[in-house]
Amino acid sequence: MYSVCLNTALTFKRRSDKHRTTEMVLEHEQIADPVESDHAAAISALYSAIATLSPINRAIIMLYLEELSYEEIAQITGLSRSNVSVRLVRAKKELQKLMETS
Repeated sequence: MYSVCLNTALTFKRRSDKHRTTEMVLEHEQIADPVESDHAAAISALYSAIATLSPINRAIIMLYLEELSYEEIAQITGLSRSNVSVRLVRAKKELQKLMETS
């Protein structure tokens, strides 16, 4: 089921990118507590950084955040387990750099 959804989403994304450029906008309510506000800002920054990744790396990170195993992610994406592992390490490093610069 994940494979079908992922492939459908990637196909839709490719088609929509050809016709128009879309920008992901995340809206969050303002929270009175500064600690929670900082947490919400960090989460927003993380999702913005994830949005800049390539579609396959974005999908792998999102599946990883859903706590799926490497084997499950490999099955869904059609990649080998070792390729999933390598892509996750690289995507995490890329996200870390993006988060440090923002």
